[in-house]
Amino acid sequence: YVVDYYHLQFAGSPGYDPGADWYFRDTIARVTRYTCNAGDGYRSVDYGSRTVLIGDTISTGFPMCHQSHGIGSLVFGEDGTLLITCGDGASYETVDTGGPTSGSSNTCLSDGIIRAAEDVGAFRSQLLDGLNGKVLRIDPATGEGLPSNPFYDPMNPSSPQSRVWAMGLRNPFRATLRPGSGGSDPAMGDPGSLYIGDV
Repeated sequence: YVVDYYHLQFAGSPGYDPGADWYFRDTIARVTRYTCNAGDGYRSVDYGSRTVLIGDTISTGFPMCHQSHGIGSLVFGEDGTLLITCGDGASYETVDTGGPTSGSSNTCLSDGIIRAAEDVGAFRSQLLDGLNGKVLRIDPATGEGLPSNPFYDPMNPSSPQSRVWAMGLRNPFRATLRPGSGGSDPAMGDPGSLYIGDV
């Protein structure tokens, strides 16, 4: 989900207003895990179980530097891994090569959502050390990348590089897995055949 910038900056601080919002302000997206309550047949959520898998800080989330091309789909692989799609976070109105653009508050860089090297608009999808324009594959318990991912770094399993499964995408907004196409062992790197709609 995309985190409203007001919440991103002020949640937990004195005077925080849970009803406030700062729409149309550059922000991040998160992937968060909750556990359902066994006591009622798993019909309700234990909100105390909240675990942020990706995006626990302003600099570790999926950069949302425009109104679209953001977080997309979550799909469980047949090997139990979690696949996540995210667009390039860039403008859909123009050729976005970085810097100020319409449809953005143009604050991603100054707020620390992106690094200077990521201020390249749609070209973020080509950066191995960024989350935009990618399909990620993670351990759904920890949020870390998996050793069977193509760019896994054993020294930093939570790095964007370690989580990347596929890259160079514009806006992989929808995804689904072909049934029966994968393996059951996450160490083998075969979650199944993923079909994406790169809109």
